Amino acid sequence: MSTSPSRPVVESESPAIRLRALRKSFDGHEVLKGVALDIRHGEVLSVLGRSGGGKSTVLRCVNLLERPTSGTIEIEGETIFADGAAVRGQNLVRLRRRVGMVFQNFQVFPHLTAAENVVLPLVHGAEVPEPEAVDQALRMLHRVGLADKALRTPDTMSGGEQQRVAIARALALNPVALLFDEPTSALDPESTREVLGVIKELAADGMTMVVVTHELGFAREVADRVAFFDDGVIVEEGEAQEVIGNPQHPRTRAFITGMETEPHTVH
Repeated sequence: MSTSPSRPVVESESPAIRLRALRKSFDGHEVLKGVALDIRHGEVLSVLGRSGGGKSTVLRCVNLLERPTSGTIEIEGETIFADGAAVRGQNLVRLRRRVGMVFQNFQVFPHLTAAENVVLPLVHGAEVPEPEAVDQALRMLHRVGLADKALRTPDTMSGGEQQRVAIARALALNPVALLFDEPTSALDPESTREVLGVIKELAADGMTMVVVTHELGFAREVADRVAFFDDGVIVEEGEAQEVIGNPQHPRTRAFITGMETEPHTVH
């Protein structure tokens, strides 16, 4: 039986991430319809929902990979988007360091080693001196269980190992929060367990995370809260155990009933 996470969630004046009235349209089709959401420091929010419901779009808006149509976004009390205007230039670069993104298709550089994949954004994005960047890269690879794969290239690694390199790369920039867009959707069951295990360890360490996932067992075990998205709005939001175990909205109930309910074992 899964239990609720026991780590403390940090209370502060400003949440790590705050969204208000967030809207996003593509070619006249509104994908996000006024989303409001707070993610507290140290909290793990799992985002569930059907394909096309707005889950990935909201993550990409937070990191300004997609420019919202309207609404506001704050990171630790700092407004990064409001009234159609977003941070630019070096402020955008700084945002990308503060809010790391891990994609479902890894996005590691195939011609670089695992260590070089982590070093590159440190040296060229954060202007960290190369010796320090190498030390940081090796520490982060050790943290995700890949200390012995530092000199391997992605074509000699499993999908799960490549995804863990991507996580190490995001962690190396010391972000305020990490955003995961279905990080296990392209992985086999063994690799899925490995990646979810790393995310579980990060949660135990107090990392603030938003995880879009189809892994219901993982969400139940690791997340503090769940937000169920459907048709561009948050239909239901609350403690993970309550939303998954006793959903109140018919759309949430129908979605969860139709999902695979046997949880993955995360070590």
